[in-house]
Amino acid sequence: MRKIRVFLVLATATASFTLAGCGTDGAVTQSQSSLQREIDISVLRVGHYNYIPFDTPEKLATSKVTQVVAQGEVAGFAAGRTIVGADPNDKRYYVVMDVKVTRKLKGVVGTPADQTGHVYVELFRGPVCNDTMQPCRSIDDFNRAIPSGTKILLFGNDGSTPFAVDANGHSEGDDAGRPKGSPLLRPYPQGLLLEQTTASGKEVLGGLEEDIPKGWLTPSITKTGLDAIADRVAAAGFNG
Repeated sequence: MRKIRVFLVLATATASFTLAGCGTDGAVTQSQSSLQREIDISVLRVGHYNYIPFDTPEKLATSKVTQVVAQGEVAGFAAGRTIVGADPNDKRYYVVMDVKVTRKLKGVVGTPADQTGHVYVELFRGPVCNDTMQPCRSIDDFNRAIPSGTKILLFGNDGSTPFAVDANGHSEGDDAGRPKGSPLLRPYPQGLLLEQTTASGKEVLGGLEEDIPKGWLTPSITKTGLDAIADRVAAAGFNG
């Protein structure tokens, strides 16, 4: 069993991160059938967040903390930038999730994503293993856990400025994981939702936070999944 190092990292809100599994490096994306698709959400839930919750998706979409709302499908994961502290051995690694946009709800029209059809989401990659000083979770682990084609709904904001770079630290590879110049987004803690299809129907899962307020869910969600939430956001006047 590898020993791991756990960091306290600032995200959209204060986050303290817990243990994560280990894997091997690689960047192969594999597609699976959409008839029954179960995902391993544990690769995303590497922290606990202190934040102001919104009891409905309409309120989160309207809030100033949300610049972009988009529905789409995961197109794959790639290694993102690295934050290096004053001690060169203190490194925090990030992963970039490539999302193919299927529905523009807020802040997409007129941006590069409007032309390319993709948004890029920065996520914490988890703790590092002491024996390698590399992330315990590989890019392959992310691609296996949340395969290409997984449906998501994102409520995000600008992620171009890295978090928690101290006075003597720096960031490396700021353009990593996406085409150069493409904007980087960071989800609000309750603003990353994923859909999986099981034998009993469609299930909506919180990506960073497990709990989804009751005000987000409707009786039809097992049939329509994320579409039910996206439809509500669109009905509130967000269509671009």
